[in-house]
Amino acid sequence: MTVHFIGAGPGAADLITLRGRDLLAASPVCLYAGSLVPQALLAHCPPDARIIDTAPLSLDEIVAEFARAHARGEDVARLHSGACRCGAPWASSCAASTPSASPMT
Repeated sequence: MTVHFIGAGPGAADLITLRGRDLLAASPVCLYAGSLVPQALLAHCPPDARIIDTAPLSLDEIVAEFARAHARGEDVARLHSGACRCGAPWASSCAASTPSASPMT
């Protein structure tokens, strides 16, 4: 199980990196900042992906989603606005509760 931290880029859905698009397409779970990320980017997720808007969730609730995916052996795409900010509080919490986290820009 790997958590991929993916920056949504400058805002337009067609400006996400190819690597980010491919990771979204391969991840059965996608957590995204609904108040910040364009909805059009979610079209890159698999049709049967578990897609979770984290805007209304607390940090503990987000970490619980990572733990749930880890228990199921599912990779997670953590999609947020702009470039990757791996110093965010949820990134360190995720790293503490999951075996692998891969930052990307």
